[in-house]
Amino acid sequence: MVKKTKRKKHIEESILNFINDKITNISQSSHENNGIFKMSIDDSITWIKKYANDFTKFDESIEICVDLKGLDSKKSDQNISGTIALPAGTGRNLIIAAFVNEDMKNEVISNGATYAGYESLIEMIKSNKRKKIDVCIAHPSTMAKLASELGKILGPKGLMPNPKLGTVSNDIISLVKSINNHVFLKSDKTSRIRSMIGKISFSHHDIKINFDAFIDGLSKIISNGSIGQCYLTTTQGQFCLEIQK
Repeated sequence: MVKKTKRKKHIEESILNFINDKITNISQSSHENNGIFKMSIDDSITWIKKYANDFTKFDESIEICVDLKGLDSKKSDQNISGTIALPAGTGRNLIIAAFVNEDMKNEVISNGATYAGYESLIEMIKSNKRKKIDVCIAHPSTMAKLASELGKILGPKGLMPNPKLGTVSNDIISLVKSINNHVFLKSDKTSRIRSMIGKISFSHHDIKINFDAFIDGLSKIISNGSIGQCYLTTTQGQFCLEIQK
């Protein structure tokens, strides 16, 4: 049996105390079950904002995990991928590489891209394959050369621009302005989707509207199957809050 750390014991005690204080609003089944605590989405957000920062010294991300029902992860046509825009943003400043014609380079950078260009950007990445980049976006006119020149570098990292993920667009200026508010989804081998939906520092309202937008966006992406159980935690959270529907 794995011993619980003092930090984890402290977290679990605070959750149980919170649940007991609100027992009139939360069912008895809300108590701990193998490290998972059941709460409503509003109570989950309240607890995270009230207590999570007691255990860390930085603004943690709030992370969501969603079980997908009726899907077989072993079948490639049933794997889920896509992008969802969060109305309150993500709280992140992504390192963005934008593949555009060279004459648009300065305009794209002034609107939020970290790096921009066409041949010059391709050569920069080829010469420094470990360059830190969070997301790549592209104008459709650059895709043919981009795929042939950087496919083996960007592909394995999951950075290749993809129309299905919304990272290829004719309106590259609007895309670079909004990309920080997007989360990118890909189901794992257990048919689950994991993503961040904000930061602890966000207001209760902003976390809630991001949660609602995420669930609504995910339901639209899933063509077969359905959304199962949802869980919330934080970056270093040694806890898991199961959202009661």
